[in-house]
Amino acid sequence: MNINNHYKKNTIQFLFALPTIWAFSGLFLYEKSDKHFFTLCIIVFFLGLFQLGFNAIVEQIKNRKLTWILLIAVIFSAFTKLTMGGSSSELRVLGAIALYSMVLPNYVIEKIKSNLIFLIALASIISVSYISYQTFALQIDREYWSINAIPYTTFSAAITSIAIYLAFISSKNKQRITSLFSACLGLSSIIISQTRGTLLAVTIAALLIAALMIIKYKKNSIFIVASIIAISLVSFLNHEKIEQRIIQTKHEYHAITSGNLNTSIGYRLQMWKAGWELAKSPTIFGLGKNHVEAKQELYEKGLISKASIGFKHYHNQYISSLVMKGIVGLMMTLAFLLMPLFYYFWHNDKSILIAILCSTVYAVSGLTDIPLMQPHPLAFYLIILLLFCTQKNYDSNTI
Repeated sequence: MNINNHYKKNTIQFLFALPTIWAFSGLFLYEKSDKHFFTLCIIVFFLGLFQLGFNAIVEQIKNRKLTWILLIAVIFSAFTKLTMGGSSSELRVLGAIALYSMVLPNYVIEKIKSNLIFLIALASIISVSYISYQTFALQIDREYWSINAIPYTTFSAAITSIAIYLAFISSKNKQRITSLFSACLGLSSIIISQTRGTLLAVTIAALLIAALMIIKYKKNSIFIVASIIAISLVSFLNHEKIEQRIIQTKHEYHAITSGNLNTSIGYRLQMWKAGWELAKSPTIFGLGKNHVEAKQELYEKGLISKASIGFKHYHNQYISSLVMKGIVGLMMTLAFLLMPLFYYFWHNDKSILIAILCSTVYAVSGLTDIPLMQPHPLAFYLIILLLFCTQKNYDSNTI
């Protein structure tokens, strides 16, 4: 009987953890994986209703500020979709994680966090495998990957940053080596993809980690040197990709200074200018899909280029949020990005630094892309918040 109870408890724990496991694995394997993530969250929600009961769920909602923010975001996203044609995939992810956050028990969260090193290792293997398969096996230009390269490598940058941090704070050599290996795989995936914005994001996160190690943890220099050597080795092994990107960046710079904006960076500059012109007259709830017509009017007035009209967003999280979702949308974006920082000051829990690192990556990536408006990186980020920005008071004997 005891064996049966133990098996039942482990099975229930696994089912509760399944959407989180999926966020570190299957979510980044194929294009429609976010829909299956939604299905998993719905299944777990009904499992929670049956297993925990209504009163326990209500009490959990009261204690989780993240659930409150998610519910507000769901209502706002539904409103903008109905009135101005918002994103279905974004609404689906927000709704799924809002429901998941209501029923995921705290003791399961702690169990997941205790196995984070292995989840990060799994994620890094999937990341480098997917990107290598798209790049070398299929030889597909990253523009045509089943999951867009920039939001994909935002995920890669996040897991790389977390892996570097875990490599420093882990007390056992096996855990350190596993985490360092994960960091090398994650960094390799970014270099292979040649995404400059996410490489910048992971670099800034790495500098933040170095500062934390010196100031807060007072780590000695031996492992820092070992980490630098490992990262340098990864960079050397991928030096051809790095050289190609440096040469391309130089060509684009010279083209822009010569007045030619028909380059990757040049198009971004045009999109930012168009977004900035629209952002000068912000609205409460944004323009939604009507932002394209608004850009057409700006073009007819000679304020922006014709090339900037057709783009669906502005390759900037903050400009896109303000223009398409208004002041409320920008506030929601900032709330998600700043939540780990505020939560750290409220609770002074070192584990929240992982969420801060992830937030840093997304904040920097948001300068050149829209990670919190894409279903795959959005789902992963919200799962990180759910793991590290929730209350810890729970009864470990409760299923």
